[in-house]
Amino acid sequence: GAFLMSVKLLKKLAVSAAVIGAAVGFSPEAEATNGYFVYGFGPTGKGMAGASTAYGKDAMAAATNPAGMAFIGRRADIDITLFNPNRSLLGDGAGAFAITTEETDSLETLFEIPNFGVNYPIDDKLSFGITMNATGGMNTEYPIAVFKAFNSPGNVATSPTGVDLAIATLGFTVSYKITPKHAVGFTPTVTFSRFKAYGLQPFQTVSAFPTDVTDRGFDQAFGGGFRVGYQGAITDRLTLGIAYQSRQYMTRFKRYQGLFAEKGDFDIPQTTNIGLAFKATPKLTVAFDWQWINYNQVRAIANVAGKLLAPVAANPASIFKMGLDDGLGFGWEDMNIFKFGAEYRYSDKLTVTLGFSRNDRNPFDADQILFNILSPAVIRNHATIGVNYRVTETGTLNLSYAKAFRASFSGTDSNTGPQITTLEMDQNIGTIGYTFRW
Repeated sequence: GAFLMSVKLLKKLAVSAAVIGAAVGFSPEAEATNGYFVYGFGPTGKGMAGASTAYGKDAMAAATNPAGMAFIGRRADIDITLFNPNRSLLGDGAGAFAITTEETDSLETLFEIPNFGVNYPIDDKLSFGITMNATGGMNTEYPIAVFKAFNSPGNVATSPTGVDLAIATLGFTVSYKITPKHAVGFTPTVTFSRFKAYGLQPFQTVSAFPTDVTDRGFDQAFGGGFRVGYQGAITDRLTLGIAYQSRQYMTRFKRYQGLFAEKGDFDIPQTTNIGLAFKATPKLTVAFDWQWINYNQVRAIANVAGKLLAPVAANPASIFKMGLDDGLGFGWEDMNIFKFGAEYRYSDKLTVTLGFSRNDRNPFDADQILFNILSPAVIRNHATIGVNYRVTETGTLNLSYAKAFRASFSGTDSNTGPQITTLEMDQNIGTIGYTFRW
């Protein structure tokens, strides 16, 4: 009887997660902090700048390390993030871009992003969980025809200029305690993404598929992969976490096969996380994470952009035509992120978290500025704070705030003459959530 009840409950949870997953996957929101990945997941993890590989405390743990689900018990967590990115573009000196020393700000600066997780122990060793999380994305909407200097007959840039990418992942986690203090976890994942671009008409001249470059509306892609992880107590105070997320193999954005390399193939790159959590006192825990994102694995974003456009346009057989395997891209490189977090249990009801994270680099170099106007992922530093307050025996209110400090990055592209293009961004990220235990 108990087993059948568990099966029925899990079916209900799976249906609920699928519904929420569809809503997240097809909503127009996009959250980009570390390149186009989010900085952290879950009520505690977000308040600790994402340093949760060895310290998963809620049902969003599987988004970072599936093994963490073995230690959190029976619970559900739901939250909504209010994401406020402020992006701007400016130019210095004469050149090809339709920009001046007057800043041009990207429109639409507030996005709402839901996340959901649930965990259900089957017995004292085995647990099953479902998570639905916004993985990341990117959005720009400049109210000008940024690339109008590249116009040619029949390929005239319109305004606004920009892109909208949103990525969400649904995971089904099985976690298992090898011993009471050591666990492993495995999460098959289903990933949804959607994308649109507008104002890019001049680049039709350098595309192998010129009718599938811009202004095709939203296109959707589906795919999947897996996450796997370990979490264990090395000593009474020190915990180690190791997690890996595979490349998410996606269907093609067919409407944009002339924009992205490999005919619109926009996979999500693999990541690795290693973390330590140290219980400094009975009330204070500090954590450190290292994360590696393998952006260089995906041609659509890794292929270099800094090729001269005129020879590509003039040569019908050019291997650098957009949409081909070696087609012009965004020139993104791998990124390492270092995350530091602390949790202080002030009382049985109140917990406070703090965190700081830093990227080792921008994902692109200064000479790759051309297409990265569309994806100004220049954020390097985050500071976070969080509060978790138990309002009932079974419910906790969770709040967190992250400040992604304003970053500025300048470059000169070979196609734009001496003009120096500067991209700037800062972000405010607020999350409100609720935990329910039963």
